[in-house]
Amino acid sequence: MPKDVIDAILKKIYSSILGQAQDAVGGYVKDKIKQVLRAIAVAVTGIVLLAAGIIFFCVGLIGYLSSIIPSWLAWTVVGIIVVMVGLVLLLVSLLSLKT
Repeated sequence: MPKDVIDAILKKIYSSILGQAQDAVGGYVKDKIKQVLRAIAVAVTGIVLLAAGIIFFCVGLIGYLSSIIPSWLAWTVVGIIVVMVGLVLLLVSLLSLKT
């Protein structure tokens, strides 16, 4: 009989401690998930705005170059520059993944 009482007390203590630990870990995980989602939302917004800015810059550069050189050549020069910048960024990101 006393063993049953001790087992019941230990089970109650164990379940209480386990419940508190789950609540603490669950709250921590929820906070971290919120932080990550907020960071992702800010990053996506930044990327969209950056892409729009790059597009407007390229169109403006093409317009300016078109007053100096033929239009087709301005589009070609700006396209080549954008491709080269993209390739450099791709190579840098691939190299950073390997290290």
